[in-house]
Amino acid sequence: KQFFPWISLLVIAAAALGLLWIMSPRPEEEIERSVLEHVRNQLARNWQIEGRDFSIVKVDLLERDDRSALVDVEPKPGERHLFYRLASKQGRWSVDADLQEDFLSFLRRPDFARGMSDRLGPLLAEKWRLPVTVTLAGKPVVPELLRDANDVVGSCRSAYQVPRPDGASNEIDYIENFRYRKGEWTLEGPGRIFWKVPR
Repeated sequence: KQFFPWISLLVIAAAALGLLWIMSPRPEEEIERSVLEHVRNQLARNWQIEGRDFSIVKVDLLERDDRSALVDVEPKPGERHLFYRLASKQGRWSVDADLQEDFLSFLRRPDFARGMSDRLGPLLAEKWRLPVTVTLAGKPVVPELLRDANDVVGSCRSAYQVPRPDGASNEIDYIENFRYRKGEWTLEGPGRIFWKVPR
């Protein structure tokens, strides 16, 4: 009988802890709440209205570990997907990076344009036997984020001038893809070349 009060207290404490565990939001729910709050705040800052300027269909969790998560905010068809990285600090999840902005920063690095040109030259020489020095056509790099299964892929398109034997030049589009892994954008295989006029 003397142990009965202690057993009762233990049962009550266990029940209270179980109730707290059930009522506390799961990480997935907290991640979704944090992302939606961030997106809606961004819309408000840009004087945009949810449902008119951007429609949120769902928040898709692409990957998660104890410290970070990657999500896709899926819009209605025809609108641009939004990709975010979140970080967990002291048990709370918050948006750590907008991957569109992160990819743009990656493309703006001083060595990036030179790197693309250096990769394009050998590709032309290998595929079309054109040992040429290519030059940018004066058009900006056009970035785009795409989803591939549970990965985010950044695609960039640049226009280049390729000299011809007759002294004129042809314009081409050169596209490279970069897969986002562990906070880094990694080049995926050789780029693709699209000729704008017949060679």
